[in-house]
Amino acid sequence: MSKQVDAARPAHTPGPWGRNIKPASKYITIYAGRNTHVAHLATGGLTEREIENNCNLIASAPQLLAALLAASRALTELDPLAEHHDARAIDVALGKALRDE
Repeated sequence: MSKQVDAARPAHTPGPWGRNIKPASKYITIYAGRNTHVAHLATGGLTEREIENNCNLIASAPQLLAALLAASRALTELDPLAEHHDARAIDVALGKALRDE
C-alpha cells in the first residue's frame, strides 16, 4: 500500500449516516444525526430503484470507508512489498474518498 491514512480524524462528517424512510424519491436526504444533513439527492431522470439504491450507497459511505481502510491495513500487514491489483484499487478509492479539498 502506498500510504497510511489517519482515520482517527476524518475530514468528512462523522458517521454513522442514515437515510430517511422510503420512498427515497419523496425523502431524499442523507443525515448524520439530528439536524445534520449530509446530502440531498438530485433525482431527475432516475428510476425509483436507482434513487433507493443511491440513498443506501451514500448512507453507507462511512462504513465503506472504514472497511477499505481496514482492508488496506490488512493487505499491508500481510505483504508490505507486494503489488496486489486489489491493493492498487483500494488505494485509488481511498485517494478519491480522502482527498481534502
